[in-house]
Amino acid sequence: MCDRPLSIMVTGATGGIGKAYAHELARRGLNVVLLSRSLSKLEEEAREIADFTKGLEIYDDIEAGLQGLEIGVLVNNVGMAYGGGGVNFQKVLDSENVGQNILDIINCNLMSVTQMTRLILPQMVNRGRGVIINMSSVAGYRSFPFHTLYSATKAFVQCFSESVSAEYSAQGVTIQSCLLRFLLPKWLSHSRWAVRFLAKQREARLSSSLRPVTSKSK
Repeated sequence: MCDRPLSIMVTGATGGIGKAYAHELARRGLNVVLLSRSLSKLEEEAREIADFTKGLEIYDDIEAGLQGLEIGVLVNNVGMAYGGGGVNFQKVLDSENVGQNILDIINCNLMSVTQMTRLILPQMVNRGRGVIINMSSVAGYRSFPFHTLYSATKAFVQCFSESVSAEYSAQGVTIQSCLLRFLLPKWLSHSRWAVRFLAKQREARLSSSLRPVTSKSK
């Protein structure tokens, strides 16, 4: 059993639900480590940076930066959609650098969850406790036209979370998948497809989703 204080890692922490999670966790007196794609915004919140649209090369640096840290909770929140969402898939296919555009979304939404879990899960298993919160979406629970790539990557997050939870729950690790409705992140706020009456405030319902965090991360 490790007696060192545990830290909370939040990806995509400079806005929206990630920022709300980081602030709520800090308010509860927990040590929060932030990762984000936006350096200028992140400098207002913390001092670490990772561009999750990149490939595997970023994770060596992240792993090195985590040396000596005991992560009790991982919040996999970072995500993106092509063109701000509400885009016909044909426009994606017709876009300049289409291959890279698709890869960016896969790296950010899908690879980040898998690789960050790879980095953090073993130490949680060794301690016999830990919490991983993966931000999924109702868009990943069924087909979602005009958000095709985003929806497909969130379906992966949901299936991945359920499978890892089944495999590791007996080892003291809790895996949560948060099926969010529209929170109107910046990339979606101007989308004509956004159903605004379903939108929640970014801070809403954080307390209930964090209940296992304060019990298993201490």
